Parts: sequence; C-alpha cells; structure tokens
Amino acid sequence: MTKYQYRLLDSCLEGYVPLFQRRLKDFALGLTREQAVSVLSQMFLNAELLAFRRVDVPKVAGGDLLERVKDLDCFFVPSPKEIELALSIEDGAECELTYAMGPRGAEIWEEFVKPDWDRYMLVESQLIEGSGPRYEHELQGPRERIDQALAQFFPDCVLGTEHWRILSPWHATYWKTLPTAVGVTFRTHAHAPAVILNLKGEWVRFLEWHEDPEEFIEPDWRRAQCRWWEG
Repeated sequence: MTKYQYRLLDSCLEGYVPLFQRRLKDFALGLTREQAVSVLSQMFLNAELLAFRRVDVPKVAGGDLLERVKDLDCFFVPSPKEIELALSIEDGAECELTYAMGPRGAEIWEEFVKPDWDRYMLVESQLIEGSGPRYEHELQGPRERIDQALAQFFPDCVLGTEHWRILSPWHATYWKTLPTAVGVTFRTHAHAPAVILNLKGEWVRFLEWHEDPEEFIEPDWRRAQCRWWEG
C-alpha cells in the first residue's frame, strides 16, 4: 500500500466522501494533478474505492455495503476525464462524484493497519430543546468500552435516563459489521465530555482504535489535516 492509497482509504472509513478539489490537499501532497488522477483511477478499477453519484446516496445508505454491492446498480468506474473534472470543482456542494470504501480497499486497509475493533465506538450527541437535561447522547460499542466511557467521561449522566439495547449484528460502519455490541442513550445537563470537563485530548485518545502508519504521515499532510478539521 502506498501512502496515497492509505490516505484515500482512511478518508472514507466512516462515511462517503465527495470528490472535489480539496481532496487534492487531503491525499495528494507531493503528486501532480495527473498523478493524482492516475492513483484514483487505479483504485476505482481495483475496487479499492467505489464510485457513485450523489443522487444515489439513498440507495447506498445503510450497513453491510460490501455485501450489497452486487445487488446495487449505481456503482461505476469513472474515467480519468471524469475524475479530473471532479478534482477541478472548488465547491464540494456542487460535486456529484462520490466515493466509498470498496471490497478490495477494506481488505487491504484491515490487513495493513490491523485495527482494534474491540476499541471502536460510535458516538452521537444532540441538543434537546425544552426543560430538563439539555443533551442526549448515544454510544455504541463493546460493553466494556461503553462502561469505561460512561465512568470516565460522562459522570453527570442523569439518573433514570439510561436506555440500553443489544445490537446483533452491529453495523459498526457502513462497510463493517461485527457480531454484537451494546447501545446506550442517556442525557446530561452539560455537553460532556469535551467542553465542560476540558478533556478533549483524553476523549480523542480514548476513541482511537487504530494507528496511522508513521511512514505515511508526513508533517505537511498533518498540517493539511489540521486545517481541514478546523474548517
């Protein structure tokens, strides 16, 4: 696996990605536009990445994508010209070409990175209007990890608001399904953990479930990623 393959696969681990000009900064530092088009073209040809139109997102949505690929007619292999055109679009809202993890890409990524799925968690939080506890959270993952997260990062969980369920199978990501997990929803008065507890760094580290190969993570790419997340 090259560092460019890794960056592209890493970008779509947990969601579909629109292909437009900014992606050149995300994965192609050190490449010419022609070389970037060649990398993408080869990955689409090899089923490392799956290409589809934005209008087809509803068809693609859901778990077990790699099991459903053969039953969906929306995937295609874009031509180099189509890829180049997508990479010339400045506004992601105007981009139609979208990519997701492909069967071969998932195989290569897992073999190379060796992720620890026993550490993986899904986390969602939302503000609740009205009186009472202001924030609702949902955590999904292995029971031991959920218990640890609640004890360490959500000490102000409001008594009586916890609701547990068994998830079997568990669609951990849109392309990865695991045998079982648990899910819990609960409420807090504050938006724990990052803001109120001032534990943002610890929370981010807690959520880590795989390591980026150091040989692929160059300083310029790290800075580009920081700018991307900072918006």
